[in-house]
Amino acid sequence: MTQPHALLLAVDGGQTHSLAILAQDDGRVIGAGMGGPANHFLEPGGPERFSASMRDCISAAFLSAGRSLQQVRASHYGLTGVHEQMIGILQQIAPSDCQVIAPDRVASLWGATLRRPAVLVLAGTGAIAYGIDAAGQDAVTGGWGYIMGDEGSAAWIAPRALSAATQALDGRAASTPLTHLIPSYFGAVDLHKLHRLIYSGVIDRVKLAGIARIVGECANTGDAVSMEIMVEAGRHLGNAATAVIRKLHLDSTEVTITSAGGVFKSGRVVIAPMMDCIKSSCPLAAYVPPRFPPVIGALILALQSIGVSADDRLLDNITGSMSMLGALK
Repeated sequence: MTQPHALLLAVDGGQTHSLAILAQDDGRVIGAGMGGPANHFLEPGGPERFSASMRDCISAAFLSAGRSLQQVRASHYGLTGVHEQMIGILQQIAPSDCQVIAPDRVASLWGATLRRPAVLVLAGTGAIAYGIDAAGQDAVTGGWGYIMGDEGSAAWIAPRALSAATQALDGRAASTPLTHLIPSYFGAVDLHKLHRLIYSGVIDRVKLAGIARIVGECANTGDAVSMEIMVEAGRHLGNAATAVIRKLHLDSTEVTITSAGGVFKSGRVVIAPMMDCIKSSCPLAAYVPPRFPPVIGALILALQSIGVSADDRLLDNITGSMSMLGALK
C-alpha cells in the first residue's frame, strides 16, 4: 500500500503581501494562497495584522488544495522581520512538527540559486545583499529601512522619480514621461492632485514604492531621466553586493550573483550597472537569473529540514507544479 505524502507549508511574508504554498514531500505544489503584508510587527497592532496576514494566506493555500487546515510535517517561513512572538502565533495558525522562521533573505537565496558561493541582491520595497560561501558562512549588508538606508530599493527609487517629475513640470529639469505616468498610476489627474493624496496620507510609502515599476518601464523605453535613476539604483545595489563579497573574502573567487524583488523586473537597466560595479572589484563574479521565487526557496528549506534533498526529480516536480502561482499574480 502506498504511503500518503507528508504535507509541507512554505510562506514568503513580504512588505506588500504574503504568499503561502502547500506541497507534498515529493515537491509537488498542491495549493497556494495570498495574504496581506507581514512587516512592522513591533508597531501598534502589528501582531494582529501579522496574524491576520498569515491566517489569510495559509487558509487560502489549504482551500486551494482542497484540504482542511491540518498539522503539517514541516513549515518554513521567510519573513521580512523575525520576532520570538511569531513562533507561538504561527504554531497556533498552522501546527507543524518542524517549524522554522527565518529572515526572507535565506529562502530568497535558496530559491534563486542552489549554488555556493553565491550572493543574492534583494531589492523590493527595501534592499539588502546576502551571501554565503562554500563553507556555509554568511554575511549581509543593508536592510536599514527607508529612513536610514535601502539604497536602490523601490522605496528609494520612488521619491527620486517624484522629484524628477515635479522638477520637469516646474521647468527646472529635463522633461520626462514620469510627469504624467506617475499620477496616472494612482488614478490622479496630475501631480497637483497626487500631491494632496500623498500629503493627506491616502497614499503611504509602501504604495508609493510601486512607482519603481513605472521608472523601470520608462527606462526600458529610452527615457533618459528614468535611466539615470535606475543606473544609480543599480550601482547602489552593486556596492551592497560588493561589501558582502569582501566580508566573505570572495574577491578572487568565482561567485554567483543572483537577484530577487520587484526592482529587478526592470531587467538589464538595473542589472547591468549593478554587475559593472561588482565586477570592478570581483572580476570572476557572474550573474545568474533566479531559478525559483522566494516561496519555493522556503519550500526547499522545509524539505531539507525533514531530510529530503533537492535532487533533479524533486526540482522537476516543483517546476511542473508551479503554474498555480501564476494565477495569484
